[in-house]
Amino acid sequence: MNHKRISSWNRGFVSVPLLAAIIFAVLAIGAAAFLAGRSSAPAVGSGQGWNISGPRPSIDEVMRQIGCSDETACTAVCAAAHPPAECAELETLMRQQGTWPAGHVDGSEVAATNGKPPVSGASAPPAERGAPSGRQEVAYTGDGTATNAGALPDCPADTNAFFDTNPLGGDLANIIPLGNMNGAHILPNQADHVYFVASSPAATKVYAPGKATLLQVVTQVDLTNREGNKATIFFSPCKSVMFAYQFDSLSPELAQAIAGRTPDQVQEGSVMRNTVYGGLSIPITSGEELGTITGMNGIAGELDFAAADVRTPSWQFIDQGEATGMIADSYLHAVCPLDYFSNSMRLTLRSMLTAKNSGANGIPACGAIMQDKAGTAQGNWYKFGTSPRNGLVLSDLLALVHSNLDPTQGVASFGTALAPSPWSGTQIVFSPTHDGVVNREPSEITADGKVYCFNGPAGAGGQGSEGHLNIQMTSVTELKAEYGAGACAPAPALSNPITYER
Repeated sequence: MNHKRISSWNRGFVSVPLLAAIIFAVLAIGAAAFLAGRSSAPAVGSGQGWNISGPRPSIDEVMRQIGCSDETACTAVCAAAHPPAECAELETLMRQQGTWPAGHVDGSEVAATNGKPPVSGASAPPAERGAPSGRQEVAYTGDGTATNAGALPDCPADTNAFFDTNPLGGDLANIIPLGNMNGAHILPNQADHVYFVASSPAATKVYAPGKATLLQVVTQVDLTNREGNKATIFFSPCKSVMFAYQFDSLSPELAQAIAGRTPDQVQEGSVMRNTVYGGLSIPITSGEELGTITGMNGIAGELDFAAADVRTPSWQFIDQGEATGMIADSYLHAVCPLDYFSNSMRLTLRSMLTAKNSGANGIPACGAIMQDKAGTAQGNWYKFGTSPRNGLVLSDLLALVHSNLDPTQGVASFGTALAPSPWSGTQIVFSPTHDGVVNREPSEITADGKVYCFNGPAGAGGQGSEGHLNIQMTSVTELKAEYGAGACAPAPALSNPITYER
């Protein structure tokens, strides 16, 4: 089983001096032409924008690109901290018809922040542990990428359309969104990347999405022979964004580029030995071959593709914890990499996302890595005494969230402290209810003294024999949980639970 699966208007206004009637008329005609052109100007944050020579898209067309089915769901998605690029266009169209809800960020604010809500008040990022904040300029991943990333040019303020090439060329079958929970991916933020799934198990070349600078290469030797060797590369076109690929092997050209170099670090654990080659500054061109992915056991290979943009507000986890996922020290600014392609390529790639019912529970088509809701059971939890600030211990993790593949569905995801698993984690996928104690919507569970239960097929990605998880919130920061085989009892109870906190 492949355990990974399941997983920026110009506010131009024409100043018309009223010098004489004729001059006024001439200027008025010019102004009308200018404003007509402005109506099809690129949307803030949308790369090249909609086709300037064609008609403006309809609201339905824009909603389809966002990946939601109605205006209510789409405005919920666009109110999130990291909205899809198409939200600026949707806002313009809905304001024209008077249906954009009051209280949402307006165009002048969006334009000032590259299509993201302003960093202020409750959205201001924390300054703890020296982590990058929304006000910092350099995206980095640790292990020596900071210095060379800082030497890159400033990112342009008017576009995020850095890339134009499909990373798998014509061999892309679909794209699994951010927040994938399957096996060892227990928390959504462990999957700060999307998966580009190849069209077959055969060896598939991976290409550079655009012009950039390669900053670091990490080769990974699998000491368990479970998944095979890997390579991770970090690259960027400018200092405030960072992108990462993980694939199975480097291209011959990249392998030659690091051959003979003394590694910066060698990190050996029980599963992987990582050899880090940092301090690189190697130019790469759009469409250049960078590596290869290969399937296993008849299952197509996958390219892990992550992105971070430190110009965006931080994700507001209840417990910020330690760096997670591929993008490491910039994980609080993880974003959907598809939003950094030119308009036509971005739309093509977004159409290949596998999510259903996008927009439900505020989760867009490209997924979400943060689902914490204070005062409720929803979000990430950690076994008592194992603060994530000291690093994540897979066995001690618990998440009560919604699926990245279908956010109408709930997921109880937990490590082996609660149940043994050959994949280091178990998921139960369920259909949330809004009454009772069985499969209750996680955001509706509070410290009310009741024991709640989630049940369904239990295993990696929610595949396996039926199991259940009993939970009880004892305070807004503490929760008890206990796993058992079979379905939920009519009156769930705890006998020997494990305590979690956040």
